[in-house]
Amino acid sequence: MMKNIAVRITSAVIALIMIACVFSSCKSKKSDDEEITRSDQVIAGPVTTTENGETTTGEETTGGETTAAAGAATTKASSSLSVPSVTTPNFNSTTAASGSNSSSSIGTMGSTILGALANADPDTIAAFVNNMGFGYDADQGVFYSLMDSWQRDANFISQYDKYAAIFGNMRYLTTTIDFNYDGLDWRIQLWKGQYGTFGGGEVGVYTKDPKTNDKLYNCADNDHLLNMYYDLYTSVSAYASGNRFFYRDAWNDGGHWWLTGFKLGTVAPKEMVMSLKIKMRTRKMANAFEDGLINAGFYKGNAYTNYDSYKRDDRVFYILWYHTGSLNY
Repeated sequence: MMKNIAVRITSAVIALIMIACVFSSCKSKKSDDEEITRSDQVIAGPVTTTENGETTTGEETTGGETTAAAGAATTKASSSLSVPSVTTPNFNSTTAASGSNSSSSIGTMGSTILGALANADPDTIAAFVNNMGFGYDADQGVFYSLMDSWQRDANFISQYDKYAAIFGNMRYLTTTIDFNYDGLDWRIQLWKGQYGTFGGGEVGVYTKDPKTNDKLYNCADNDHLLNMYYDLYTSVSAYASGNRFFYRDAWNDGGHWWLTGFKLGTVAPKEMVMSLKIKMRTRKMANAFEDGLINAGFYKGNAYTNYDSYKRDDRVFYILWYHTGSLNY
């Protein structure tokens, strides 16, 4: 009982600290002068854009149609690293993460809040955490955004990433995948890095009407959710050994618009690795998304051993994200 109380008090403390960060919750970017500039850093020499020596996990590539811009896949300057002895991620795993559980000091603010909540009822504390828009996975020690959190109504403008996040002590690498499908401009945005006292990662799904606005994206409504899953690792060596930080799963429950995880610990944004699985709604959408991936700096390859590459299996994409994108600091 005491252990459960401690966990819930800690949960509330973390949720309160994250209030300072929450205005970056629903993210996107637009406009030429504010668009993310792709990093020109080369991690290693370009590798082949074909899937050589591909490791399978029971979901074989079906050779789904690809309509990426002519020549783009073969002329793209690709950033990659080939990691020896990589343990293939198990995208269907629902076991607790075995990765790093290092913690940094909550600080004066956290200590003050902890003292104030020490005698609070655990159920009240848990309800408060939910009211902040977050749930808590006690097995992994991970906070995550709820489907119908209040942040869903906030939408996003690019200044949040560019300016506001820094004041919330959020330092991350982010990249956007933009494409048009079914009359909407879509944006899939990825983040990984340090959120105050937490290491974390995010995948956001956003849409906008290209005829009515230029900068503001809307968080995807229930008709535009996407099935997705990711494993997050603190470093290349952690990925190679299968020692993940945590996982987030919205694959079999109807999908999500903002798949997030935040765990106490200190991380280096540029060293983290996200292994993402995401499913498009139709083949036509998958074709458009693939073009967006290539334009964003990803290339078609072995998404288990080649960083910043993707593998396509009909409507399902496997993406191994490392350095593509830009830091917000």
